[in-house]
Amino acid sequence: MERRAILLLCVLGLSLPCFAQSDTGGQYIGVIKGDNVHVRCGPAITGAAYPCTKLSAPAQVTVVGKVGDWLKILPPPGAFSVIAKEYLTVDPDGAAGTVTQDKVRVYAAGDLRASDFWTAQGSLKKGVRVRVTGEVGNFYKIASPRGAYYYVHSDFVSPLSGGAAATPTGAGATPAETPPVAATTTRPARTVTTAPARRAVPDTSDVVAKAVADFQALEKDLLAEYKKPAAQRDYDTLIGKYKALGAKTPDLKKYTDARVAFLAEAVARRKSVEAVSGLVKSAEEEQRRLELERAKLEVQAATSQPARYAAQGVLARSEVFTGDSDTPQRYLVRDPETFRIVAYTQSASPAFDLENYVGKNVGLFGGSKYDKRLGLYVVQAEQVVVLSEGAALPGAPKPVVKPYRPTHRLEPAEPKEEPAPEPKPE
Repeated sequence: MERRAILLLCVLGLSLPCFAQSDTGGQYIGVIKGDNVHVRCGPAITGAAYPCTKLSAPAQVTVVGKVGDWLKILPPPGAFSVIAKEYLTVDPDGAAGTVTQDKVRVYAAGDLRASDFWTAQGSLKKGVRVRVTGEVGNFYKIASPRGAYYYVHSDFVSPLSGGAAATPTGAGATPAETPPVAATTTRPARTVTTAPARRAVPDTSDVVAKAVADFQALEKDLLAEYKKPAAQRDYDTLIGKYKALGAKTPDLKKYTDARVAFLAEAVARRKSVEAVSGLVKSAEEEQRRLELERAKLEVQAATSQPARYAAQGVLARSEVFTGDSDTPQRYLVRDPETFRIVAYTQSASPAFDLENYVGKNVGLFGGSKYDKRLGLYVVQAEQVVVLSEGAALPGAPKPVVKPYRPTHRLEPAEPKEEPAPEPKPE
């Protein structure tokens, strides 16, 4: 979007149609003063009114009007127009062609302008015939239609003595078959009084041309800068260069000022984006912190819950199932309080030795396998958690022998008196 805005600003700020200016003055023949005088497509020295050709004394031009300090002239030698190839069907001999659509634009061109045609001289209707003089890129060179004009500064033209109706030597004649450009008018000729020759003024067109070239180079730098990520664009350097160019060349100042304002707005926009990005970054960091806190709480909640063991108690060797080639050594899991066997267990893998945990209060993880001989399930231990070291199992209960104590007192038996023997009869 920003690049499109740049291009749109270029079009709006630089591409001003040459025929959109008001003009004054009548038609007459003028003589060029000096060497290498620029003939432009518009009444200005900006990038939009680019030079199309050069003329040197004593070349003559046909002046048809005046816009400010600029003379409006018919196409001189070296100036021509161009039309896009896609809108022109050329005859087999290549000397002429027919316009294939309505409102096809014709652009100013010349010996000094072989590309970047910005200034439209008007438009042609479908079916119009034009004279083709060559090709340049994606365009055909054509004889400039009626109503297509060029401009030269009045300081470098003197009226030809002897009348205004003469045809200048070597002037670009408009072919009879070439129609006028739409939306342009030509003022009727009038007789003018020959004015005395003006004082020759040094040709500053080369200086201006260099300034325009500098401006175009800055435009390329601007487009190159916009290809970079927004955070890496050096707006400040470009602003300084545009300001320096505008101060050095007043005629370009309104264009450089427009660029400076555009770049200043881009700087303000980037600062706003950076501020919003900072807020977003802070919010993301706060969100990560909260997620980390939540994860810690979840871990604490998980570790605070009692583990679900397959069996828990003091591990002891089984004296009955000592293991053989078919079955591994089994162990007893006893309740450390009651000494009761709560489960049988054996290692789920030969690499996992339960012998290291004998005599310890442990929690066992693993599945269960039913043993038909025992008539119960045996825990297949896969992992052992030591709950406490050196747990002592209670020994076997010992019998308590108490001395016999009668519940009642025994009295000694009284001796029995034997009855006296009865006397025997003699």
